[in-house]
Amino acid sequence: MKNYFTQFILIFLLTAVYQAQAQSGVEVRGKVQEKGKTEALPGATVILAKPKATTGKGEVTNNQGGFVFKNVKPGNYVLRISFIGYKTFAQNITVGTQPINVGTLLLQVDSKRLKEIQVTGKVPPVEIKGDSAQFNALAYKTNPDANAQDLVKKLPGVSVENGQVKVGGENVQQVLVDGKPFFGNDPRAAMQNLPAEIISKIQVFDQQSEQSRFTGFDDGNTTKTINFVTKVNMRKGSFGRLYAGGGQDKSQNGRYEAGANYNLFRDDTRITLIGQSNNINQQNFASEDLVGVASAGGGRRGRRRGRRGGGVNDFLVNQQDGIVQTHAFGTNYVDNLFNKKLDISANYFFNRGDNLAQQLTNEEYLLGRTEGQLYDENSTSNSINMNHRLNARVRYNFSRRTSLVWSPRFSFQQNNGSSLDFGRTTQNGLEFNSFNNDFRSDLTGLQLTNFLLVRHRFAARGRTLSLRVRNTYNQNQGESFLDSDIIENGIDDASLNQFSDLLVNTQNIQVNATYTEPVSFRSMMMFTYGIQTEFGNSDKRTFDFSEVDQEYNQLNNTLSNANDNNYFAHQATVGFMTRPKRRRIMIRVTYQNAELTSRQTLPGDFEIRKNFVNILPMAMYSHRFSKSKNLRIFYRTNTTAPTVEQLQNVIDNSNPIQLQVGNPDLQQSVNHRFVARYRSTNVETSSIFFAVVTGQHTQNFIGQSTQVFQQDTVIANYAVAAGSQLTQTVNLDGYYQARTFLTYGFPLNFAKSNLNLSPNALYTRTPGLVNQIENISDNFTTGFNVTLSSNISENVDFTLASRSSYNWVINSQNSAANNEFFNQNTSLNLNLIFLKGFVFRSDINHQFYNGLADGFNQDFWLWSLSIGKKFLRKKQAEIRVTVFDVLGQNNSLQRTVTDASIQSIQTNVLQQYVMATFSYKFKNFAGKVPVRERKRRRPF
Repeated sequence: MKNYFTQFILIFLLTAVYQAQAQSGVEVRGKVQEKGKTEALPGATVILAKPKATTGKGEVTNNQGGFVFKNVKPGNYVLRISFIGYKTFAQNITVGTQPINVGTLLLQVDSKRLKEIQVTGKVPPVEIKGDSAQFNALAYKTNPDANAQDLVKKLPGVSVENGQVKVGGENVQQVLVDGKPFFGNDPRAAMQNLPAEIISKIQVFDQQSEQSRFTGFDDGNTTKTINFVTKVNMRKGSFGRLYAGGGQDKSQNGRYEAGANYNLFRDDTRITLIGQSNNINQQNFASEDLVGVASAGGGRRGRRRGRRGGGVNDFLVNQQDGIVQTHAFGTNYVDNLFNKKLDISANYFFNRGDNLAQQLTNEEYLLGRTEGQLYDENSTSNSINMNHRLNARVRYNFSRRTSLVWSPRFSFQQNNGSSLDFGRTTQNGLEFNSFNNDFRSDLTGLQLTNFLLVRHRFAARGRTLSLRVRNTYNQNQGESFLDSDIIENGIDDASLNQFSDLLVNTQNIQVNATYTEPVSFRSMMMFTYGIQTEFGNSDKRTFDFSEVDQEYNQLNNTLSNANDNNYFAHQATVGFMTRPKRRRIMIRVTYQNAELTSRQTLPGDFEIRKNFVNILPMAMYSHRFSKSKNLRIFYRTNTTAPTVEQLQNVIDNSNPIQLQVGNPDLQQSVNHRFVARYRSTNVETSSIFFAVVTGQHTQNFIGQSTQVFQQDTVIANYAVAAGSQLTQTVNLDGYYQARTFLTYGFPLNFAKSNLNLSPNALYTRTPGLVNQIENISDNFTTGFNVTLSSNISENVDFTLASRSSYNWVINSQNSAANNEFFNQNTSLNLNLIFLKGFVFRSDINHQFYNGLADGFNQDFWLWSLSIGKKFLRKKQAEIRVTVFDVLGQNNSLQRTVTDASIQSIQTNVLQQYVMATFSYKFKNFAGKVPVRERKRRRPF
């Protein structure tokens, strides 16, 4: 760790001595407000250009109506200001060698239907606001029916994969609307229910924690966030949409969709209602909807699980993972009360998903005696998942200096599932073993979280005191039935008929106090002391069926386990931050002392006690070279304690030939993470460049040790058939990951479109053990993403995107097991409006896989198209006919590469269907947007 820290400090110091080149020019500033009133006009477009120039510098007024142009060279200029519903303002100014303040400029309301006015300046597509990238929605035209997700897909560096929005390759975890939470941590629901036409700006940033935002010290806990800033004239009114449709697929199965959303905006008061029901895989629930039952098991239990403890992905049904019938309802409420002293946001969400999944699995093992060993599985599963989720955030300002933030969260899940599985293991063409499984489960999960922050700002600038308390309680409980036959060498070797009862409780409490003290005008110190305690207990009892008593009453000690785990840590932190001109430097060091106690009472009684002492450094450097260029470098260390499930020393035999077991002797892991981000924009050329480089190293990485048995073996009184595997969590050193993501976006003026190019690369080094032989798996991925999006008009809207990746895996122990494969996804989304209300939509997706196992290489097209007609006076109603999967080629394939194996999974998908749908949009805003305004602001 010292070597890595030393290297980072050297890089940090070298970067810190870099000084921006002196900039020539002066500032031109001013303020915009409505004539005859005192209110400012935020969001107005301000263009500064030479008198005869067709382009110029562009700015947008801030919340106080102010604007600033920096580094303006001496000369004569024309200052033009335009805003929705107002007459365009123009004024000649002369810039010399001294800064200019043009004062308050007044815009007059445009009450007449004037001819279209052409503003020759460009609306800048993106601006750098501190550590945030702010995109102007006017620079990315969409069709009238587009939602926020359709809009963000046009932005540089943004992609949507299986409904998950990613920025720079990282998942977006939170969506805000005008800075307020919108449906909690559910970006999918938020974006699919927010129309693009009300959005003025899109801000993308890593939101700091509540405590960091208050103190000014970055604790490293960030959330990838998108904030949608709405148009000023659309913050008072109501709008929404309802739709219903029905049809039939080629197997004569009925297909339907129905839903509605309603939004009421009254400035600070906002209410949203959404609801939907369908059986065409239209899902909008988030991964946290299943977090309560994820570690307890679910309906699909045949195939290999991966790391110990399961995971949300084992239960979350993605867009092409099986066929799902969804019923969902949600509501969101935002308000400011008591003269803006109380700021509140809350949301409730319910969904039910009925899933039918049929999967074919092929897994090839790579090392030692497992080389050439194949595992094939055929699984059919049914599951019903119901989720209730309630989130809230309350901020109360006791005074100008003292405030309180309270964020409670509640979720409750129920999962009922069953699966029928057949799997077999072969080597060199000969069958080792096979099994037939009938598995059923009924599980519930409860999660309660409370976050409380009390903070006070003293009279001295920079002096603050804050107290943070966080409490989380999780409970998972349920039962499962397993009926399995194991066949070895063609002979029925063993049968299992078992019932398991599970109860897992975990409670975590964190308390810390932070004090900041200014040491100069630009520098301050931070002192933090905190404690963390976690209590967890897990009790799993497995009973064999008694043929005599005809009930499950024979306790199986080998497959039963009861243990208690306690984790206690206290840490002290000291930090220093300084803000020299255009830069910010922060260094922080944390001393952590932790103790982990694990006591097992079943099947045996023993206790393990461990102590951990760590010095955890953190450093951050940011440099704003100019208004359009900035650099941020970040280094952080943290520790991760093993979970209750990873410590549980009990065999999981839900797949009887691919067993798993925890490890009570696990150590906590220490993570080192490095991130560098560079952003640059050019207003005059409307080009954008982003670069992200990340690196990670984990000490005591929690990996896997797999043991393959060549003959019948007894492990801890459990009979294991020949050819079976036992996977256990273990600590391993040598895990590394490095990633780079570049984006360059620019307009193609001749095509009235925007082009975004995004090369990327990923390297992962994963250690693992197979039969006690260490294998290092080096996984390399190079990719290239390209997006061409139209900026023509709302009547012609298209997005052409392609994501390509080339993967190759190198294993240290078996070069013959090295593997290469290529994956490419290309899509074209087209929306045309013609002949006074006719709408043509076409969505084409081409998926290409090469280099997979025999029978798993794929090359298919998924093409859906529709034709519709808008009617009524404002074209708010539409009837359309949709054909899904016109070519009948829809397919689903997943590829996973680990240190020990390569796995391919193919899943059933929706069949071709035809559907007729009626939809109706409504909106009623206090302010109207003139039609000419859309043409007045020409992005390019």
